Amino acid sequence: MSNELEKSLLTIETGVGRYVSTEDVTYRPPVRRALADYPKRRDALARLLSDDPGQQQRVREIGEAIDDYAKIWVRNIIDIARVDLPAAADQMRTDGGRRRLDAILRNFDRLSRRELAVIRSREALADSNSARAIELGIGGLSMVLVITAASTMYLRGRRRPRRAVSPETPAKAA
Repeated sequence: MSNELEKSLLTIETGVGRYVSTEDVTYRPPVRRALADYPKRRDALARLLSDDPGQQQRVREIGEAIDDYAKIWVRNIIDIARVDLPAAADQMRTDGGRRRLDAILRNFDRLSRRELAVIRSREALADSNSARAIELGIGGLSMVLVITAASTMYLRGRRRPRRAVSPETPAKAA
């Protein structure tokens, strides 16, 4: 989901850049869609992330940074381009938008690294728990086998001995 939100951001940046550089209005609809979609993607990402408060805070910060980027930079460039395309192109060259975008992408990177650490930690715990369960299962099976063997030996020892036929007992006639 982080990737989807990041794609929205890059769609916005690429679309604005292409619109300003080519004057082709067909680049504006994808920008508008991405601007409309990113809040939903941000919220979906927040729901999917770990319950780590730090991660939730990072998502909020990324959302706020994208809001600022969209309101202050993107919409401003689009408004300028409608009136004066060369001025919008000059504004794009100042690289102010790129600095904002790079800062947001660094936040995505931190978010992804932390979530990967959480995933690895959970995997290690799951591996440890499964190894422990296997050990307990083997121990339980061993205990059942020992109890079964001991019970068998005990029961064999408790059988009534058969009476031996005395040599003095006359043999039955056949």
